[in-house]
Amino acid sequence: MFPNVPLFPGVGEAARSPPGGLLQTQAWTLRPRAFQLQLGINVAALVRRSWCLLCAMLLLNVLVCCILATLSWKLRQDQSGLLKLVSVRSGNWSGPSFWNTEQRRLNFIGPRDSCEADRRVVTQVWDYNALPRRLQDFLLYIHCRKSSVLQAPGPRGRPPDLFLLLAVKSLVPHFGRRQAIRQTWGRAGVLANRTVATVFLLGQMSPEDHYPDLRGMLGKEAALHRDLLQWEFRDTPLNSSLKEALFLQWFHRNCPWTRFVLEAHDDSFINTFQVLDFLETLPRASSNFLFIGDVINDGRPPRDRGLLDFVPPSIFTGAYPPYAASGGFLLSGEVAVRLHNVSRRVLLFPVHDVYMGLCLRELGLVPQKHPGFATLLVRPDHDDDKERGEVVCVDRRLMVVSGHTPQEILRMWSTAGVRLCQATATQEHAQEPTLN
Repeated sequence: MFPNVPLFPGVGEAARSPPGGLLQTQAWTLRPRAFQLQLGINVAALVRRSWCLLCAMLLLNVLVCCILATLSWKLRQDQSGLLKLVSVRSGNWSGPSFWNTEQRRLNFIGPRDSCEADRRVVTQVWDYNALPRRLQDFLLYIHCRKSSVLQAPGPRGRPPDLFLLLAVKSLVPHFGRRQAIRQTWGRAGVLANRTVATVFLLGQMSPEDHYPDLRGMLGKEAALHRDLLQWEFRDTPLNSSLKEALFLQWFHRNCPWTRFVLEAHDDSFINTFQVLDFLETLPRASSNFLFIGDVINDGRPPRDRGLLDFVPPSIFTGAYPPYAASGGFLLSGEVAVRLHNVSRRVLLFPVHDVYMGLCLRELGLVPQKHPGFATLLVRPDHDDDKERGEVVCVDRRLMVVSGHTPQEILRMWSTAGVRLCQATATQEHAQEPTLN
């Protein structure tokens, strides 16, 4: 049908071609095989490269695992019992209570960062209407972590070579307590050849809590001493966990190089020189992972409605993790930075020292009890001692003792630090130099 079209064009062309044309035709027919051979070589090289890359990745993973195992082993060997590691499974909060449920949701979808009232709480907490007003307000704004800074410490409050930062939780009206601390254990400067700074953590006193307007006096205090760190949030006992989270955020942004942090309340007496002596004796590896205090290991939420730290079953079920009493605890700057990183993944809690324990649990760390912290010390109530202004005796080996008035703090500092518990001091103690 098509007489001019050969059935095998190559053969017909080769038959009609001269010898030179035949060679060209053979070269043309061999070209696909050369291309296939070259393609095979490229594929083989690609396979070899893939295997090399895979082996390199496996070696890198093995190396990283070895490094992490070594660091974990070193941490367990060198921490000298100051901080323990435990295996923690994030989100292990069973139970239908509000906090447990919200924490599981936070682990799954992340923080909400909303400062608007969460009206879902009214239906999620079955006894919401029967709760105290302070708990109702806390639950409505439990997801809010935003607060503007009203007062910030000056450069003098956070030098670059800071060894110990004393972070003191205070309230706006406590002018006398702050001044007593500045004159005694909270003196900023160089102590025992180490740089120490003090910062007071404050919120804002709301008129609805029936506080007078002290903003003018507080502004003068901030300008004079430059050691106040104040936020805009309403400073109530249940908002202390928010104050803790905001302080960790400020610390991470402004002075993460600080070696150690001691947090306390403004009614605490701190033997600063005893703290510095203790820190000087720590091994370097142990000092990087430090969290000590008056630790409570078997705490449970109190169900007595008359207590300030009352937490009903509708809010939280289960036992508290180990936590340090809020009167005072000592931690390393590295642990403080890690706590900031993990605090976003832990829902605020109405008891702020328990909140710190929850954050430590999320990190897989357990705070360690130290005999130098007497933040839960029960003091005898003697009217005669109060009238004479006598200080209840405590062991001078203690580093932190809570529950003292400004007058007691001044007297304890001026009489060679902390008095011995014996009725009469020895001659050796009488000759000891004063702390100031």
